[in-house]
Amino acid sequence: MSISPNQISLILYTETDTLTGITSVPRGARVSDILNDRFSNDYSSSGAFLHLNTVTMFNEEGIRERYSSLYIAKSTLHMIETPDSDMSRGIGNKAGRKRRLYIQKSPVNVRVQLPKYTLRGNIHCADGETFTDVLNAELMFLPLTDVKIQDKGTDRWRAASFLAINRKEIFSVHDIIAS
Repeated sequence: MSISPNQISLILYTETDTLTGITSVPRGARVSDILNDRFSNDYSSSGAFLHLNTVTMFNEEGIRERYSSLYIAKSTLHMIETPDSDMSRGIGNKAGRKRRLYIQKSPVNVRVQLPKYTLRGNIHCADGETFTDVLNAELMFLPLTDVKIQDKGTDRWRAASFLAINRKEIFSVHDIIAS
């Protein structure tokens, strides 16, 4: 299925279900901007709910439900994945192109423990910002890049280029020291 240039496909993980759907993102905005309400109040996914179109819902038994449109409470989301690696940059932004308010950040490799998942990936710290500053920021969702995801109870890891993690679902985070 083809989606318009200002739309993005998402994979959303809740306590019991996994959903796939499409949401609109204003030009120049990133998924984390929408999830953390860093965009104008007149946008349809600002506030407590995220608006999705063309939604498919899967539960642990594999049962599917389909919806043409759905509003889901952001607080129920454990993590959100963008299947397209360029989408964490923002709609309309390209590799190598800096956003108007671009801030240089350095990656810190971390391991994050959630109730159902173990994650390994990068948190990004701006100059003068510590790992602790990023963890204690007052944003609902923490962005991670270059992520490996392990479902609880399995030995398999799968890759995701970008995840936004609900801070309230995080048990622990620690930096991984390179050997």
